[in-house]
Amino acid sequence: MPAPSTLPLPIRTPSPEEAAVFVDLHHQCDRETDFLLYSGDDRPINAEMMVGVLTRAAEISDPLILCAWDGDTPVAYISGMRGRSPKTCHSIVLGVAVRRDWWGRGLGRDLIQAFETKALTLGIRRIELSVIVENVRAHNLYQTLGYQKEGLRRGSILLADRLVDEVAMVKLLAA
Repeated sequence: MPAPSTLPLPIRTPSPEEAAVFVDLHHQCDRETDFLLYSGDDRPINAEMMVGVLTRAAEISDPLILCAWDGDTPVAYISGMRGRSPKTCHSIVLGVAVRRDWWGRGLGRDLIQAFETKALTLGIRRIELSVIVENVRAHNLYQTLGYQKEGLRRGSILLADRLVDEVAMVKLLAA
């Protein structure tokens, strides 16, 4: 494997033609940490399904999926699920993952900041996320970026046959 590029990396939405490498990134990140919702290869997504997701994102012209790219290879992603009703469409629930060999290099920060900038252009005013309490590195990053603890979800994650708490965090974006 070639040496990783230097930062900053280009950040953009993957195209439907890049669905397979985007799915591979999901599975790789899932295998590399216990801090994501899926482990190993149990994420219920394949390249064909992802083509549909990315095609719909391209059609609505406001994709809420961004990847950091090292050449033709995505190495980190951020995506969000926006509220669907008129009363919740200003809010989005966020997910972030970075390949292990890119940890500690500021890539998560770059992705979140790019996502927040994009979110504001789409009228999003509230970003929510949750982080497993044991994921101190991510928790600290979110705090430095202005995310505040909103609550604790006790036993919300089953990790290696034990219940683990999650911290619910939120950031309100200035209009």
